[in-house]
Amino acid sequence: MQLVTGGVGSGKSLFARRYKEYLQPQALEASSHWTFLDFNVAPEDLTQATEWMCSSFAQSIIEEGAPLNLRDADDQERVFATDLSDREAYYQRVEASTGRGLLEKARDLEGWRQDPVKLALGISRHLQGDRGEVVIAVFDNVDRRDVDNQLAAFQHALWFMDQMRCLVILQMRDTTFEAHKNERPLDTYKTGQIFHISPPRFIDVVKRRLELSLK
Repeated sequence: MQLVTGGVGSGKSLFARRYKEYLQPQALEASSHWTFLDFNVAPEDLTQATEWMCSSFAQSIIEEGAPLNLRDADDQERVFATDLSDREAYYQRVEASTGRGLLEKARDLEGWRQDPVKLALGISRHLQGDRGEVVIAVFDNVDRRDVDNQLAAFQHALWFMDQMRCLVILQMRDTTFEAHKNERPLDTYKTGQIFHISPPRFIDVVKRRLELSLK
């Protein structure tokens, strides 16, 4: 996990988007898949946000250009290849006894596709396991939530990182981190991995915007 701290409006979201679009090395760009989980539209109570988080992950990673079409039968089988393999003996038995093995397989695929957690796990496994590429999940606008929800988002990020085996970039208000860094759950975090963004002076922002407008 990479923790990015700073005040609200200091440019944390802009930095993540700009890095993804313009600044990452070409070698990384060709093998990385980004997803942005916008906590502005997350449930009010983040303690029950697991399904929202996984659903947002699946939708965003495809919108950001991951080579997947979840309406395509072949891509569905690629995403759930491990689950299908685990059930293969069952499909064979059903096919031999009733001739309904393919139907059972189709029902399983549709059920898994409708399960946000199962779908997110399948996408992450396929991209990072089968394709050997990298998934980067940005927990965006977490700093705009209240303190309790910021800490809840941090715990969700730990779970998400563990389950998806991906890099998580988590935005947090600097005041929240400083006030709670020695308490659970932040006390388990390695403080050497903090990346802090300080807002520029207002006059510098206005000056630069005027220059760009004139240009």
